[in-house]
Amino acid sequence: MTYAELDRRSTVLAHVITAQLGTGTEPIATLFGQDVDGIVVLLAAIKAGRPFTQFDPTAPAARLASMLAASGAPLLFTSARHADAARAAAGTNGRVALLAEALATAENTALPAHDGPHAGPTPPVGDRAVAIFFTSGSTGAPKGVIRGQRMVMCDAWSGCAALGFTPADRVALLLPYSFAAGFEVVLWALCSAATLCLFDPRSAGTAGTLTWLAERRPTTLHMAPSLLSRLLADLPPGRVLDHLRLVTTSTEPVNGRDVAALWPRLSDEAVFANWTGASEIGCLAFNVYGRTSPMPPGALPAGRPVPDREAQIWDEDGTVLGPGQTGEVVIVSDYLASGYLGDPERTAERFGASPDGRRFYRTGDLGKVDDDGFLRLAGRADAAVKIRGYLVEPAEVEATLLVLPDVRAAVATGRPSPSTGEPRLCAYVELVPEASTTIADIRRHLREKLPPWMVPTGILLLDALPRTERGKIDRRALPDIPERAGADRTRARTDPEALLLEVWRQVLGLDDIGVFEEFGELGGDSVVAQQLILEINRNLRVDLPPSVLAAAPTVAALAEKINRSPTATPGATCVRLVGNGSAPLLFCFAGGGGMALSFLRLARRLDGVRTVVGFQARGLEERARADWSVQQHARRHLADLRRVQPRGPYHLVGFSFGGLVAYDIAKRLTAAGELVALLAIVDTRLPFLASGGKVPLFDAEPISGEVSRPEEESRRESRRPRLVPSGYRPTRGTPRWLTELALTGYIRTGTSPYRRFFKQSELLTSFYRIRPYDGRTVLYMAEQDSQADEAAWRRLLRGHTTVHRMPGTHDTMLREPHVAALAESLRDELASASWYLPDWQ
Repeated sequence: MTYAELDRRSTVLAHVITAQLGTGTEPIATLFGQDVDGIVVLLAAIKAGRPFTQFDPTAPAARLASMLAASGAPLLFTSARHADAARAAAGTNGRVALLAEALATAENTALPAHDGPHAGPTPPVGDRAVAIFFTSGSTGAPKGVIRGQRMVMCDAWSGCAALGFTPADRVALLLPYSFAAGFEVVLWALCSAATLCLFDPRSAGTAGTLTWLAERRPTTLHMAPSLLSRLLADLPPGRVLDHLRLVTTSTEPVNGRDVAALWPRLSDEAVFANWTGASEIGCLAFNVYGRTSPMPPGALPAGRPVPDREAQIWDEDGTVLGPGQTGEVVIVSDYLASGYLGDPERTAERFGASPDGRRFYRTGDLGKVDDDGFLRLAGRADAAVKIRGYLVEPAEVEATLLVLPDVRAAVATGRPSPSTGEPRLCAYVELVPEASTTIADIRRHLREKLPPWMVPTGILLLDALPRTERGKIDRRALPDIPERAGADRTRARTDPEALLLEVWRQVLGLDDIGVFEEFGELGGDSVVAQQLILEINRNLRVDLPPSVLAAAPTVAALAEKINRSPTATPGATCVRLVGNGSAPLLFCFAGGGGMALSFLRLARRLDGVRTVVGFQARGLEERARADWSVQQHARRHLADLRRVQPRGPYHLVGFSFGGLVAYDIAKRLTAAGELVALLAIVDTRLPFLASGGKVPLFDAEPISGEVSRPEEESRRESRRPRLVPSGYRPTRGTPRWLTELALTGYIRTGTSPYRRFFKQSELLTSFYRIRPYDGRTVLYMAEQDSQADEAAWRRLLRGHTTVHRMPGTHDTMLREPHVAALAESLRDELASASWYLPDWQ
């Protein structure tokens, strides 16, 4: 996109914003990936006189919703790709707009006359708010940092002056620009008229990133130090990035050894810069190195502060300390953030006015300024901790832990790693008496609510947290948590686990990994995750997304995820009908003597909505011992079902005899603590006793070697004897019939095996001791000749129950044209149960 087109689109969108919202100061929110569309919106917001606030689509849904609500944004722009996440975050009262649709609708809007670049409807006035960036908050919720116009322009000038951007530059941004550091780079590129190249290494891994760099050949490269380390490790021998004149890192300290390893890969004229800043202060310092510059070991110093920001060192009383003395780093400047959105108390704690009229910001960092004016940081003065470049307020982690009902008290804190000395986030949890919550439960809860870097790598359950004599938690008395404490080093038990384990060992650089150890605890981060998934897909020939590690963070869980792909069904009783596994699963259980393919018409009408898996009796299509009770059918199918889908929620459909099997499976799943979101029973006859003893159990005709013609079946039906419950005298044909029936599944002669299985299902129905069910159930009954007794079913179904009368008879409900009505109704019932769907599906 050219600058002219960027200017035109942003101006058109600015007029759209003003036309829809009028004038005001509420921010415009965005939810985009690493592409230019988000930049169009942020410029449009500025032209419309409003601040913008950007959200990263990789953030957990609950966190997105929380930040959006806190921002007060009346409108959220997004793309079709992220529309569902945007609508979920906005809720029922929020407004979501697709950028492409908004621009298309306003494409013919007449713009005001102009002689140069398109002017927005609201010209800049004073030091109005331009941006709101959310960062971790100590109150348990993310805090919004408000940046004004003067601060933004100061940052633009500082970066351009320090790093020398020109219109000839091709600026490669590998940091998400939804965060403050990435936005700084966007500013530098736009203000210098350079070409901005956007790329997200989280979705491509290091190999994809190196390929992209070779294709784009940027002149400047901007990323996190952890990515620099990975790129250097994977860069082919002898390859030189001679197109780069500048490489920068930010968001965390960079190690001098990585910079030393970078020099052979650059031209002689190239330079490296590590820059330091924060959402509240913008760019603070640049530390620029040339090839011949002395390279200190370990973490490099922050560097000299930029001209418009002064770094002072204060003691606990607020006295300014001299060079070489360590204290709290306080930044004094006319160009600081305005404060925290909706939080005047915290703003007053951190911001203030200095005697000379400038403002100051207390960073909470410890540091010192040496005789040369270099700022050297020495960790956090308060409880906050930096994890993999992200500043984490432990109070937000603690607040998330306290949501769990079994948690009485919790502490989160940063502790140095015994092996590397790097900070690691640890959590100490005190549970209520007789609590059942486990560490695994806590980890799952935290992963659902927090981004990966905020999930503690060490969690310890304590009977009671240590406290001082005043009743406050004594943090200094908290015990150390050994790295990978309690790790289960279980070796691979299957071939998929062995293959995965080898890939994990190679990518993570660890030899001793158990199949139940979690990716995050093994040192994985977002960049390593991309590389790991790329290697897994290449070695195992699967197609997994990187997000799979959120739902399956261990080798064992990942192997199960791969094994339950419906392209490889567990056995002959389990048949995938439609779907490639991308849609949620629906399990359908055939009637007595019916094949799984009997659901094919129904399944095709649900294609794209569900991946449909059908179940049929063992021995129906191949010689095998049949199951001889509803419970045996249920146990067998349940084992296969859980290999396909190990965890709930489950959606089950059973037709005729299959309704009893689905019913029994639903009871077993709920007894095991699993969620059955929907049980659909399609015209299923209940056992004799459950129906009040009024329904015939099954026919007892002698089995012949011929298949009867329809007219013969009709005549025989009128004189067919009935086999009744025990206590009644059996008919003359029963012994032979039972003898042949006992061999169901083994013999292929005589009556069709399908009819033999049908007869067997009637017998099994009569002996099934059914018990009430409390789950959500939909009962489908044929309008004609229904086999289901509604009154009897209602006595058993004690949960939320819906009854539908469907066109057709018992035998035609699954056939055209009647199956269309059943499919439509089932679609609606599945949609109403969709809020049960888990992230892992």
